[in-house]
Amino acid sequence: MTIPVVARNTAAFASDRLAGSGEVIVQSVGGGFTQGIRKYVWDPFTKTTGIKIIDLIADVAEPQVKAMNAAGRVDWDVAFIQGSQYPTMDAAGMFAPIDYSVWDAESLERVPAAVRLKNGVAVFGTAQLLAYGGRRVASHRSCS
Repeated sequence: MTIPVVARNTAAFASDRLAGSGEVIVQSVGGGFTQGIRKYVWDPFTKTTGIKIIDLIADVAEPQVKAMNAAGRVDWDVAFIQGSQYPTMDAAGMFAPIDYSVWDAESLERVPAAVRLKNGVAVFGTAQLLAYGGRRVASHRSCS
């Protein structure tokens, strides 16, 4: 999703290139996440461009996006897709390409090239770590 880049970084450029009317329908997960993204991304984007963001709440997007694709009917413009689901859905042709030419160089520089995909942008990453304590734990021996 690239709207945050435009909304935060170059409002003047966005105003010139994206000014208009209409709406963009975005799937969101609700709660504090939606409240935060609405306040810091959607509302500034709407103020800058005049384009209204409508956020629809759905716990997970993938089943709905697959159903829309199968029905040949798209109800959402933007969805948060799990990274593990993206390759299969991308291979099935479920996403439209992004025209990066509508963003100025300054905005694109702030988004690492590795996360700018042909039809999506990674918006956050996570990691899991396995850690252990420094003291040795006694082992159990089994008798045979």
